[in-house]
Amino acid sequence: MINTRLIYISFFLLFFISIDSYSQRQDFVWFTGRSLSGDGSINFFKFNDSSYIKEFVVLNNPHKVRDGSGKSTMADEEGNLLFYTDGFDVYNRNHRIMQNGDRVHAISGELMANAYQNSGGVNIPDWTITVPSPAGGDLYYLFYAGIGDDEVYFHHLRGFGLNYSKIDMSLNGGLGEVVEKNVNLIETKSNYHGLRAIRHANGRDWWIPIREFLENKWYVFLLDDKGIHLSHESEVLEIGEHICWYVMYNEPKNQYICMTGEHFYPWQYFHDRPFEYQFHVYDFDRCAGSFEYNHTFELETWSHKYSLKTLTFCPNGRYLYGGLGGRYLIQYDTRAEDVQATADTLLNIFTMDNAIPGIYEPKITPRGEMWLQHWASDKITVIKNPELSGEDVIISDDFIVTPWVNAGTFPNNANYRIGPIDGSPCDTLGIDNLPRAWFHYNGANIGELERRFTDASYFRPEYWHWDFGDGTTFE
Repeated sequence: MINTRLIYISFFLLFFISIDSYSQRQDFVWFTGRSLSGDGSINFFKFNDSSYIKEFVVLNNPHKVRDGSGKSTMADEEGNLLFYTDGFDVYNRNHRIMQNGDRVHAISGELMANAYQNSGGVNIPDWTITVPSPAGGDLYYLFYAGIGDDEVYFHHLRGFGLNYSKIDMSLNGGLGEVVEKNVNLIETKSNYHGLRAIRHANGRDWWIPIREFLENKWYVFLLDDKGIHLSHESEVLEIGEHICWYVMYNEPKNQYICMTGEHFYPWQYFHDRPFEYQFHVYDFDRCAGSFEYNHTFELETWSHKYSLKTLTFCPNGRYLYGGLGGRYLIQYDTRAEDVQATADTLLNIFTMDNAIPGIYEPKITPRGEMWLQHWASDKITVIKNPELSGEDVIISDDFIVTPWVNAGTFPNNANYRIGPIDGSPCDTLGIDNLPRAWFHYNGANIGELERRFTDASYFRPEYWHWDFGDGTTFE
């Protein structure tokens, strides 16, 4: 509802602008990895205003949290852990399976027959996500894709619709209980990864879209104060049917990106031909929950051996980061006319001292940095300012070294620092999420008295006024 976008920053606050005045830290807890000693353990990163804390928790029970890729976490608005899932069970803050929280999933078929007993879980990125109920109170929803054997492409998996469980954190002495479990919302062939919960433009509700497999159709669910329900189907006119093998969401631009491959066949690989990809870009309307086809761009890699494994966008939505075969990290400028021509190798394990094998999953932290996991390694690479390009991109020479081996992916969490679209037709709830200033800085590769600031501010600030306290200002 509010249109003012003016933020004043005094010099003594310049080095870090706290977000205590209006916390949105529900995604400030991550967990990943497995213990090097082989014991049952959980490994957490707890973010705060200026840094993070590593916490290594050894379980005193027979349950081992799986280290695959079905992770999602939920903290309160101050960043205190409430519960989390590994894609199979739901655990409370004491790291015990929550009451009625066992076997919270929709996985079936021969390929996944032993997945529940497997300590590695399932290596499928972003197939679970958790959000608070718009009705308020202590209610939360955990959404997850149905996953089973593909009936056409043997030895491959296929998504089968969308499911949810409902969690009430007011029960069991504040440790929570799963009060609705494994409820199927729709059973249809669909993509099984890239699940997202997107803030409605009213600033309160959530859209949860899933794409039907081999169809230009999205089933768009709405979570509002009445619960979860199918809002509508959004059909998209584009260049024809294609297999959407990888789905990304570009949050700053409200766009979905579907990655396909002309040579991306599940039954054979062409080792003597380039790997060609197409990226189909769709605009998503946060007010109406509808999709519209925008454009397509193409990328090419050298062979299947160097195929694009994982992809993510920088905080401003311009630069696309992709890991090639675990050996390279490449940055692309998606705003260029020829995206392929902008390919810039940021990490190369064969020529760079700060690059190690297993380049796997880059992901944006709540503080706006990009962390890059290395598969089967105890090291995490930090990219301090992924919103920049070329020589301005600072990749830390110091790894984050963990007491565990990285496996699987970082948690898939919603972005809570997106507010209403002021003045839009659906800005009807009177929610005023005032812009919040939040910066961090580093002095890498610049002058001794210089500092480079990264803007992690949220709720759409559009104008800045810097007051340095000595009579000088900057706008």
